[in-house]
Amino acid sequence: FKASLMRAMSQEAMLASETQRPNQLIGYGLTVAIVLVNLATLVITQMISSSSGIPNYTQNFTVSTTGAAVLAIAAIIGRKSLIVREKKDAYACVKFGMASWFFMWGYTKCLIYLSPLQYTAEDVGVGPSVSVILGFVLLREGIGLYKCGVMARNVIVVALILNKGGNGLESLVSDSSVILNGSVWALVAFCGTTGMRIVQRGCANDMKTALAFWGYVMNMFLWLPPGVPEVRVPFLWPALKEDSTVLSKVPLECWVALVISGIAGTSVVILQGQVLKHLDVGNYSVTVAPLVLLASTCWDMLHQPAGIYTFLGLAVAALGFGMDVFRESRTKNRLTVQVPDADAA
Repeated sequence: FKASLMRAMSQEAMLASETQRPNQLIGYGLTVAIVLVNLATLVITQMISSSSGIPNYTQNFTVSTTGAAVLAIAAIIGRKSLIVREKKDAYACVKFGMASWFFMWGYTKCLIYLSPLQYTAEDVGVGPSVSVILGFVLLREGIGLYKCGVMARNVIVVALILNKGGNGLESLVSDSSVILNGSVWALVAFCGTTGMRIVQRGCANDMKTALAFWGYVMNMFLWLPPGVPEVRVPFLWPALKEDSTVLSKVPLECWVALVISGIAGTSVVILQGQVLKHLDVGNYSVTVAPLVLLASTCWDMLHQPAGIYTFLGLAVAALGFGMDVFRESRTKNRLTVQVPDADAA
């Protein structure tokens, strides 16, 4: 009887630990879902940028407003409260909102100097390094040789995929002074993205929706001046080439597409909060960046031919992700808790 009781207690403890323990395989699966939603957002954003000329400030305001509205409706339907009562939770919401604002600000300003392709190259090559460093400094997350190897692999993937013509990456660095200015603002965007992930990583599960909601509300008001009355302030909100667009004459379908893009972006934020239950900031960042590039490249290949270097880059990215999942699967199997035998007990 004593042995049976001990076995039952051991099984209950194992089940409890399994449900509470982070599962990196679940994290990788949710990361793939984020990549697919992000691809849909990218396609919609490209359509908006090419056909409407809506300034990025206005896009930021519209996306923030859409995100706040979507989360408020979801909370009402799910009968969940978005009220923040604890001081530390309110502080987390402010930090998340400011990190989100810095991402949008840096991204908007870097696109004054960089093309979307150049930003993508830096996002995959440099962005994960920023996340790994800040994750180590602020959250004491480990780095390790494997994570460094993944970052090096990401750089190889970027070099291969963007070397479409086989002429190196000269087209990406045609003007070093412009690239330098754009890279500084891209770094601001990367720090903002990492800040959002760090806040989400340290947030309690029941606060993740409220965190995103108040972050969107905060950005809605911060992007209101340059987004609607189109206030322009040097350095803070400089003039954009899209400022000549008359917003009242933008086709309705472009606004609808922008709202859909905002809904998709909100889904990414929510899914990211779930992923960060299972992956640390560094692991998530070095995994999601090359997958986003892989997905967007596959989409572009439907419209234009790709060279051998592009296929090699896609192969490296896909095989690398497969190695990550296989490695985690083997690690999980080795660390599986063994239930003690009844006779031994």
